[in-house]
Amino acid sequence: MFGVPETQDVAAALPLFGTKVVSTVAFKSGPLRMVFEDGTHLTWPTDAAFEAWQITGPGGWRFVSLPWRRPRRLVRLHGE
Repeated sequence: MFGVPETQDVAAALPLFGTKVVSTVAFKSGPLRMVFEDGTHLTWPTDAAFEAWQITGPGGWRFVSLPWRRPRRLVRLHGE
């Protein structure tokens, strides 16, 4: 897969900071795909040992990709 999260190189994604996200899809099978306004597509697969991704949306809703499972929506926490 992609290795231990603490050792991954994120330099390739740095130019995307500040770029508008135009589409985000969390697939039932687990992966997450984001499309940016410059046409860049990023896809995060699931991982057997780690939460591959998590995303927070309006109203405090949080979606988390659990190891080898479908994404789960977590309820909004008070104060978020």
